[in-house]
Amino acid sequence: MAQAVDFRQFTPENSRDDLARRIHEIPTEHADALLAAVALLQKCHDAGLLSLASGLISAGSTIIDHLADVADSPQAVTALRTALIFGNILNTLDPDELQKAVSVKEKDVSICRIVRGALSKETRQMAMIGINLMNVIGKAFAKLNAA
Repeated sequence: MAQAVDFRQFTPENSRDDLARRIHEIPTEHADALLAAVALLQKCHDAGLLSLASGLISAGSTIIDHLADVADSPQAVTALRTALIFGNILNTLDPDELQKAVSVKEKDVSICRIVRGALSKETRQMAMIGINLMNVIGKAFAKLNAA
């Protein structure tokens, strides 16, 4: 037959007394941490960070609305897209090849090597990208000047 299970209470008889005891023991058990926290709090106050945080909390929804407006602007979207494009380009660069490209010694500088490098497929492709970028930027300046 089933037997009843005794109900046990795992909290102290008087949890307020336990809480008061724990609070009373904090300064002795965590003295170094409390001193460090007070010193950090004082530094934040001296630097004006507490006032800044208080102001940010008070104006929370207003700040979020302004940030949302800025993030939704066409300029922010274009800047983010451009940053992602350049990030992808930088991500594909081989660091070893880049190191070789920038460490040119005096003996490596000759007209023949420069011409040979200028006639390579990669250099021609980069020149075309540069020309295309100049066209895009030129069109943007033309729009800006027309406005």
